[in-house]
Amino acid sequence: MSFGEQVAGRLRKMRREQRAPQDVVAQAVGSSISAVSRLERGLRSLRVDQLVAWAGALGYRIDVVFWKPTLTEEEWDREHPESAMGLDDDCAKVLSEVASALPHMPEVARKALVHEMRLWKEEALRMREPNGDSEAA
Repeated sequence: MSFGEQVAGRLRKMRREQRAPQDVVAQAVGSSISAVSRLERGLRSLRVDQLVAWAGALGYRIDVVFWKPTLTEEEWDREHPESAMGLDDDCAKVLSEVASALPHMPEVARKALVHEMRLWKEEALRMREPNGDSEAA
């Protein structure tokens, strides 16, 4: 499944969860209902400004997260770009929930979360090393 199809599927799911008809989204993105239908099926490309308007019409906010993969199989490969496209749905949901909570966290809680995330990442990287022993912990 292409990245565009993944995004389209998520947008369709968000709209359905909100029980919003396609005409609400069509009005927000300045398009027709049939164009929204084509966008949701991944038959048409979605511009960034349309994505922001679409999400806003459903009460969501768009955040863009740039991250460098740590797994070899997620690294950029010109022949297979889909392998670096991102996270599965469960991971993406957790990431979006954390990202949306960060601005509302007290400073001390935010610093503690950042510290904990660094520790988890270091541990995960150690576990992937050839001599990393998961039983030793």
